[in-house]
Order: sequence, then C-alpha cells, then structure tokens
Amino acid sequence: MALLADHHIQKYLHACSEDIDVFQHYFDLIPTPIIDSQILASFLDNPLSTGYATLVKKYLGVELDKSEVRTNWLQRPLTDKQCAYAINDVLYLIPLVERLKALLLDSGWLNAAYEECELAVDRKRIVIDPNYAYLQIKNGWQLNGKGLALLQRLASWRYNLAKSCNIALNFVLQEELLWKIARYKPSSLAELASLGLKGKDIRLYGEKILALLYEPIIELPPHSTHQHLPKI
Repeated sequence: MALLADHHIQKYLHACSEDIDVFQHYFDLIPTPIIDSQILASFLDNPLSTGYATLVKKYLGVELDKSEVRTNWLQRPLTDKQCAYAINDVLYLIPLVERLKALLLDSGWLNAAYEECELAVDRKRIVIDPNYAYLQIKNGWQLNGKGLALLQRLASWRYNLAKSCNIALNFVLQEELLWKIARYKPSSLAELASLGLKGKDIRLYGEKILALLYEPIIELPPHSTHQHLPKI
C-alpha cells in the first residue's frame, strides 16, 4: 500500500480508467503518480483509444497475441496462453513507456502529457452527479447540440447502472461506443451492431439505448468538457 501511494515512484499503466476503479473498490486508494501509456501516445498523434498491442508493435516492433482478451479470466487454473498474455501485458509496458517518454521529451510535449495523466486520475477522484458524467467522455467536446444531449443521457444511464451493479463503467459499455451512439443515433438493433456493440450488450441494453435516443430532448447541456465536475 505504501508503494502505491509513494509520490516518488511512477506507476505505469495502459488505459488506466478501469484499473483505477479496481484500486478504489478494493483498496480505497488511487496509485500516484500514474503514467498512462495510452495518454502519452496520444501526444504523438495516435488516436486516444489506441490499444496496447498496437503501440507495442509500432514502437517496439513486437507483435502480441491478443486472442485471450475475451477469455474467462475467472476460471482456475488459468491456461498457459492466458498466463503468457498476462505476462506480456507487463513485460513490454516499461520499455513502451520509456520509449514514449523519450519521444515526448524530444518533441517538447512530455510535461503536457504528464499533466493530462494527472487530470485523468483527478477526474476519477470526483464523485459526480450522473447528469455530468458525460463530461468525462473522451472526445465529447467534438459533439454539440443534440449529439451532446444524447451523450449526456447515455452517460448518465451508464453511470447509474454501473453504480447499482458495483462494476466499472466500461464493463457496461465502452465510452467510445457511447460516443459513437450519440454521434450517429442508430435507429435499430442492427445499426447498434454496426457501430460495434456485441451481441450480449445488444441483448442486455439494446432496447434501452434506443429508447433513450428517441426520448424528447428538453434542454441542451453545456458544451465545454473542461469545466469542473459538480460533486454530489
């Protein structure tokens, strides 16, 4: 626990949001400081949602087997392939982050990337009104008007559902999918599938999502995603 809270030791993670949820739930703390390789990579003209395997291949020249991503990680014993997958997620993280840090130092963006990592962690510390959950969605600033109102509605629904089930937000739906749904406003289950929703998610949430999309919009939300999140 002392190691996790030590401000002098950087903790390397990739796409840290769900990991932070776990640390908060089981240990009632957030490791600090966190350096998120996904955020660092975004300052090098990579999409913000770029996956770990993609970055390892691009910057380290190593192609990882990601076939175990969707396997049952609750089973025991774990298979040899699952163990190899878990090892690789750690094995290449340190050299990946060090490579990204070196490139960012050369480009002059390293401090800005560190600040963005801090902001990402700070947002997880705030308990928010569900109506403002949309402000935490990456790229939400790209939407306006009705699209942003739909994102607000979808993010509030996801937040409440995740809280009631005591699970991470992305265990309900990935935030990238929320953004796509708000942007393209699908009108059928088939269109939801075309945006990337899996069959299980469509069965669980498809009808609810469509209903949310087509409820009347009474008021448009604030556009800026840089404002402070109101606490409950």
